Amino acid sequence: MSSILPDTIFESLPSNNCEAALEIIRLISEHDSDDLFVEDLVEAFIFLAKFCDEHGIRASTPDLNTSDERTIRHKIWLCINAIENDIKRKQIFEAKNRGLERYAKLSGQLFCYKFSETDITKIQGYLNELWALISTSSELEEDHRKRLLERLEQLQDELNKNLSDLDRFWGLIGDAGTIIAKMRNCAEKGAKIMNLIALIGNIVFVTQNEAHGLPNSGSHPLLMNSKIELVHPAEPNTTKA
Repeated sequence: MSSILPDTIFESLPSNNCEAALEIIRLISEHDSDDLFVEDLVEAFIFLAKFCDEHGIRASTPDLNTSDERTIRHKIWLCINAIENDIKRKQIFEAKNRGLERYAKLSGQLFCYKFSETDITKIQGYLNELWALISTSSELEEDHRKRLLERLEQLQDELNKNLSDLDRFWGLIGDAGTIIAKMRNCAEKGAKIMNLIALIGNIVFVTQNEAHGLPNSGSHPLLMNSKIELVHPAEPNTTKA
């Protein structure tokens, strides 16, 4: 790593990708001077450009096929300034949208989904049962199990909110096939997990239909036709895992 960017840089970067790119630019700006080796500036810039490329931030790399250091510095700083300006324009655009969305939300103009208290209690119980089954499942790799548990935590946090979309919940449905495939040697536990995910999916489906003024069919057509029998638990476990 060059003297501009420390080896521990990823440990200190903000979680927001745009803010992280701006922090890299700040570090480059602080250390750049006529006394700095141009090779260090090139290395730091390529690091920045690669970070931007991997995180959806527009960045161009100039033709550096020259031995003239002044030209190289000039080209690099033109690109860095362009990256910084693009990021700041994006941040202003997002801030404007947040302002409009916040106004719409507080004034009651924003369309959103909200679960009933009964549905929240049911989903909470199903999520807790899923947590217990997945956290003790040796059939799932540790990394996969960790990702699933993090998803369950995220869904717990979503329950009491006004939601602009239900994508996180439908994402859980998408995970079901992978879970079942990995638990072929434990069909009973796999069926329980699928059953609970399907129950959550059906509640989400009904909530979505109600928000759009559609008739309540009771079950999602794909979940209803699932080969796994859906056995509704008599009383979901509402104790938070």
